[in-house]
Amino acid sequence: MEDCVFCKIIKEEIPSSKLEETENLLAINDINPQADTHILIIPKNHIKDITELNDSLWAEMKKLGLELVKERGINNFRMTVNAGDAAAVHHMHMHLLGGISEDRKI
Repeated sequence: MEDCVFCKIIKEEIPSSKLEETENLLAINDINPQADTHILIIPKNHIKDITELNDSLWAEMKKLGLELVKERGINNFRMTVNAGDAAAVHHMHMHLLGGISEDRKI
């Protein structure tokens, strides 16, 4: 999509701090982190939100997220996904939030 910020990041029209890349996914640091570690895992193809995600890509996102957790030695983490108007950007993405304490509310 022409006006999608994540599509522009994937096309390298907007700079990002790329952490990992696969054939189907891009992992970058969030520019407005809400935790010690805040990584976005984004499908390279424009998908509106989780309601349009196929099981294969969902499994690939989970796998990449868990690899990032392991590589960084993160013990406490969340993986979150929004849909519809709950998503600030209407391009499917997963938030990987690490270094979360039990009492932290985000």
